[in-house]
Amino acid sequence: MNRLIYSTAFILAGIIVFTGAISGCASQQTVTPIPPPVIEQTSTENQTTSIPTPEPTPIPAEVELKYDNGNDAGFMSSAGGGYLIDFMPSAMPLTITKIKLYAGCFGESGESKQFLLQIWDKDKKVLYENTIPVNKFQTGLDINNFQAGSRLLNWVNLEIPMLDMTDKFYVHIYAGSISFKGRGFLLGVDNTVVNEHSTITQQYPLGGEYTIRSDWPYRGGWGEDKNKVNWMIRVVGTVTQPLVSAGNQTPTITVIPTIIITPEPTPIPTENQTIPTPEIVINPVEEYAKSIDLPDDLARLLKPLGADSDMSETDRLAVDTAKEISKLNISDPAKKGNVVYLMYRPAEFSKAYSMLKAVSDNTSKDYLELGIGDNVIEYLSLLSSLTDRKFADYALKNMFCIQDRSPLTDLEKDFLKEPEKYRQQMLEYRLSQVGMKNGKMAGWLKELPDLKNPTIEDLKALEDEEGIARLVNLFGTNYDSIDKEGIPGKRKFNAAWQAIHWIYKDWEQKDLERERPFDKYLAYENARYFFRDVPLMRLVNFSWIESSTSKEDGYKKRWGNFDEVVNRMNAPALITQTSEYTGGNYVGVLPFKWDPTMNINVMPTPQQVFNSTTMNRRGISVFMAYSLRKNGYEAWILTRSAKVPSGLEADHLFKQDGLFYRGVGEGPYSTVKDAACKNFLLYGTCTEVPFNVYDVKWKKVPPETIEK
Repeated sequence: MNRLIYSTAFILAGIIVFTGAISGCASQQTVTPIPPPVIEQTSTENQTTSIPTPEPTPIPAEVELKYDNGNDAGFMSSAGGGYLIDFMPSAMPLTITKIKLYAGCFGESGESKQFLLQIWDKDKKVLYENTIPVNKFQTGLDINNFQAGSRLLNWVNLEIPMLDMTDKFYVHIYAGSISFKGRGFLLGVDNTVVNEHSTITQQYPLGGEYTIRSDWPYRGGWGEDKNKVNWMIRVVGTVTQPLVSAGNQTPTITVIPTIIITPEPTPIPTENQTIPTPEIVINPVEEYAKSIDLPDDLARLLKPLGADSDMSETDRLAVDTAKEISKLNISDPAKKGNVVYLMYRPAEFSKAYSMLKAVSDNTSKDYLELGIGDNVIEYLSLLSSLTDRKFADYALKNMFCIQDRSPLTDLEKDFLKEPEKYRQQMLEYRLSQVGMKNGKMAGWLKELPDLKNPTIEDLKALEDEEGIARLVNLFGTNYDSIDKEGIPGKRKFNAAWQAIHWIYKDWEQKDLERERPFDKYLAYENARYFFRDVPLMRLVNFSWIESSTSKEDGYKKRWGNFDEVVNRMNAPALITQTSEYTGGNYVGVLPFKWDPTMNINVMPTPQQVFNSTTMNRRGISVFMAYSLRKNGYEAWILTRSAKVPSGLEADHLFKQDGLFYRGVGEGPYSTVKDAACKNFLLYGTCTEVPFNVYDVKWKKVPPETIEK
């Protein structure tokens, strides 16, 4: 049967390679234990009697839990997330000794790259986790030149330190951190049984908890049907009790037959003879961990350090470091992951951790949450060699080029060494990475004037935006609102997304998330609140008014160019965010502000308005109408006679979907007269209000001509 390849446009959307069709169901196979031997003995009356042997002692049987028949029907990427499969122990307890994966990697060589292996309990709490280097698998697979009948993947055993399970549990393989930059992890799939146990996960927000995805993102072939996809993940362990049912559908269980032996009789010492006392082996690392009250889950991870019944100073330092980490305000998975690496490379970890603590406590916690591993060790070594210490310090504190948890690419290394030389290449690279995950977002970014000549801060913001590009659900309804502000095809750029870009650039998330600044290792740590639950225009207002964009330096750079500001005012809702009254004071980002004492009959040009510090209502209105017109809207200036004692003497008027709106979005109105009368005066009636309509060059426009 031919094996077909189905690969989507982007790695993160999922890669699928399938063959075959679904059929059959899994069955449970059990090898019956051999009964104890019976010794026949002849009596003196020539009669045979059966004398049973002493009660046997079983040696634990090894079992293998699986939902596959060993022949893959293809393979799949993890869609930028993780593979999850659940099992029920075949007997209680099941002592897990290894996890088997039928897998491989495509793209670049993966020698320094890792994925995450976890075992969860029935409540999805992490019981065990470890980072696994992908070089345990065959790497560099060329899926584009895949030949029918070839077996690209291999079974690989991952040892587990004897974990006892007495209920349903999950095996989780998270490969999202390596499914970037032209490479990825591939897992074999089986379609011979109906899937009731395999699914996929995501990290939401990135750096946060792992959650089961509600959707199934794979497209093409039978793999679109989740019911036909079983991950080729197996669990090997030992049991000492009879097999039990695991529900309606059970994994296939391969049992190595139990060996029954007759126990040796207990020796009885004779005169002058003693029975040797078994030697008790002390693990000094384990004992020291207990003495300093290191939590048991972390102490178990360090136990192998004392397997030789010795504890070196490096071992002691590792335990002390683990104790310090246990008291920090970081996630439990981060604590365990770092202690695992600490156990394998205690000297390197301790050196890196000390270096980070010397910068600041927050910096060290950020890196612990990210996970100190080979990639971080390499990164810190490179930064310590840079001559531009100011840039090195900025990169270190902001996790520049490393927050995706992947080892540095050659371009990232070159950029860190010579940021000015490689700045444009890094821009193009970041935009391409965003485009792989979210083409629409990449389009928004490419339009931004900020990225015509990007600063280092712009590139750092782009790295954050790359991280959230695939998490469309992170924005909720705001995602659609971002694209709808202004008229696509008419506007010069997406001003709403520019405001969000500025928030990343300025690191001002802390002002909306009061309890704690966003963790800098992932700027979207609390983005579920920040982007989804905060209304879009509140984000824009915050970016324009409250953040550092309103401070002196940011103001001059961002609000000092007439053409760019006009292009930014490309939607009615955006115009309303340029100013507000706070505590009785007027706050605005435009160069001018309203002076109610100015002569209302002055009719300045939009450029004159922009170059002024104060302006009357007619001036403000002509600037707003001019901005809307430049961005594709029909807009005018609506004025009233000076004879009316109070009220606004002018406002901008715009037309949308055949109806009229005025000022900050008041409306809709069916006629210009309605727009002029309603809420336009504090005194008088509509018949007493002479009004005029002007274009942006102060030429009168008959209302009936624009009402058609």
